[in-house]
Amino acid sequence: DGESNVALHRAARKGQEKVAETLVAAVSGRNTSNGSSSVDILNRFGRTPLHEAAAFGYVGVVRTLVAGRANMNLPDSHCETPLHAAALEGHLDAVRLLTEAGADANKPDCHGRTPLHASGNKGYVDVSRYLAENGADPTKLDRYGDTPVTYVS
Repeated sequence: DGESNVALHRAARKGQEKVAETLVAAVSGRNTSNGSSSVDILNRFGRTPLHEAAAFGYVGVVRTLVAGRANMNLPDSHCETPLHAAALEGHLDAVRLLTEAGADANKPDCHGRTPLHASGNKGYVDVSRYLAENGADPTKLDRYGDTPVTYVS
């Protein structure tokens, strides 16, 4: 399509868990020319299928992609990880799954904002609380000198 999405991006965006499982199984163990996993294929915006599933809160697809060895810390063109994508949309279950699977809760985007900055800015108290209780640094400064607390006050 016009965004360079492949079938796995579309399945992730639509929450089609069975389709995602089939596609992940088909590419399992394959690598792209740059050495990344085939499940980490990028669209025009640098987003992987995991970014899409996390942004839409499709936990089953997130679980499938994580099990398929998707890179949970791969940044998109805005330096946002799948954890940022889930936090920005308030998807607590996706945030929880990614965090428990080892996603970096303190990885900054291009502006130095972490997933905790993102959830705080959007007013997602439950997501912010979970991140703060599970390793996210509430004192981390973004490039503008703001902490996640600045965004919620």
